Amino acid sequence: MAAHALLHLLVLGAGQGVVRQPRVGVRRALPRAIVVLHGGSGGGLPPSGGGGIGGGGDGGSGGGGGGGSDNDDEKRPFQHGTGGTGAPEGPKRMVPWPVAWAMGMIATAFAVLAAEHLVPGLNVPIFALLTLRSTAPPEKGIWTTREEVEQHFRDYLRNPSEQVLIVAGPKGTGKSTAALHAVRDVRGTAYVSLSGEDKLSKQVLVAVGMPFIERHTEISRPALARMCKAAALLGRRWFGDKTWLPTLLVEIDQTVQPGYIKDAVATLKYLAHDARACRAILVLSDGNAVLGLDPDPDRRNYLWMGDFSEAEARVRMNTAKVLVGEDELREAVLGVTTRPAALSKLCAALSAAPPNSSELIVRAFVEVKRAEAEIRVIDLLACDDSKTNKERGLHFRHLLKDMLKNGGLFHEEKAAYMIPSNRAAPSFKEYDAIMFDLTTLEYRFNTAADMHAAAQLLAEL
Repeated sequence: MAAHALLHLLVLGAGQGVVRQPRVGVRRALPRAIVVLHGGSGGGLPPSGGGGIGGGGDGGSGGGGGGGSDNDDEKRPFQHGTGGTGAPEGPKRMVPWPVAWAMGMIATAFAVLAAEHLVPGLNVPIFALLTLRSTAPPEKGIWTTREEVEQHFRDYLRNPSEQVLIVAGPKGTGKSTAALHAVRDVRGTAYVSLSGEDKLSKQVLVAVGMPFIERHTEISRPALARMCKAAALLGRRWFGDKTWLPTLLVEIDQTVQPGYIKDAVATLKYLAHDARACRAILVLSDGNAVLGLDPDPDRRNYLWMGDFSEAEARVRMNTAKVLVGEDELREAVLGVTTRPAALSKLCAALSAAPPNSSELIVRAFVEVKRAEAEIRVIDLLACDDSKTNKERGLHFRHLLKDMLKNGGLFHEEKAAYMIPSNRAAPSFKEYDAIMFDLTTLEYRFNTAADMHAAAQLLAEL
């Protein structure tokens, strides 16, 4: 910004050598330099004792200048525009263009320095005003009613809470869609999407449309808390709700490294619990990322989102108007997955397909899902054969057998032969035939196809 302003001054300042300016005193030369540098080619100086500087451009009339006759431009050839009458008639003394240019540069430098000191103080009220008008974007997909999920969000948003709501679960289970659906009517919601090495504090300012973010990329947690508290105070008076708080909805994708995730979680815990300045919802794209977070039950609340139930999956297909009356094909789909993202893709393919092609598409879909699951289970068993992994305490073959005996679920306490789930998290991310449900502390299969593949492969060994 500084380089841009300097170039702006150099170009416009050099232009003063082409247009000869009336030689006036310093008290009139300084405002004249400011007008020429920042007001374009329009805007005359007001006569002494009346009016502001006119705002007219080339050939246009100024909007705020002092009065004057229509032929003032003919009398004063050096006056820019027709917005004002300029200086009184009298002897004209010339101010060399370098002097006018230098005065304009000095005035601009003072203006920039003043802004540097004033803008930080204006951050709090500007943030508060912008937060009140912030709303989350619409949900990303078609919403299928999930009563338990919706009730969890309602309880968090309607009741006083001092915790961070962490939404976790496998990829493709509709976590982002559910969160956006929950806050669709919540006033004062700032939606933040973190990727790579993004800092949460900066992205919050970006989310509400905060100006001057280039100069204030780093902001402390207490400073952000003061901004949120100011927004809360203003919102309570504006909306007439004594419990109103701004809501931060933060989504973290899989490209964010664990250190940045921990920093974002710590910031949200400080804002929501320690400072009580906002409500905070954190959506983790990677379901296993939650295992790497520090246990802190007082300051966080988990919502685990898994696959559709079979009833919800049927509702999703009914909404898309696919496989209506074709119960055998529906059962084939439900036998391999009820993952919302997978069902959405299947529904889109069936809707766009020609008539009488449903069976072919469904059969291909089922074969692909089974093949993918078989590969995942084979990778998991191969990992179990590694001597290094055995020494680390990873015994997936034993775990898979116990899970199959218990209907696809197995509690962590009973799997004493496995290392703690938080230490096994990197392995779950790489070998994702199984996952760990943090809310129930149970191991479970990723999809129904993974359970079927594990049963088949272990039977062959």
